[in-house]
Amino acid sequence: MTDRINDAVAVDQGFLGAGAVIYAVREIAPVREFYTRVFRAEPAFVADTFIGYRLPMGWVGFDTDPPFGGAGSDPQSIAYLTVADIFDAVSRMVAAGARMHGDIHEFDGTKLAIVVDPWGNAVGLSEAQ
Repeated sequence: MTDRINDAVAVDQGFLGAGAVIYAVREIAPVREFYTRVFRAEPAFVADTFIGYRLPMGWVGFDTDPPFGGAGSDPQSIAYLTVADIFDAVSRMVAAGARMHGDIHEFDGTKLAIVVDPWGNAVGLSEAQ
């Protein structure tokens, strides 16, 4: 088999694309200073444990209290897929063999969930607004 890129696009109206990546960090202040210089912009969202930058193709966030990984473990980073209906997306993934990590919750008006696929990958889901 030859590796190649084809023109096929997944045209599922339920899964819309990658909307955000959240990186786990230990401290917000030095991360904010660094990425404000890198992105040449202040964060669009600031909280005690989280900052988020809105970039042309999605969000990049940094969290000192990540929703995946336990106390004493190395921080985990999570890519969030944008979905049309979070309940449908979670149901489909669980039916296919994934498991929920925590509950569906809301952050700044956006519904979020984390599921773990059969190979142990944390997959974030973010409902389109």
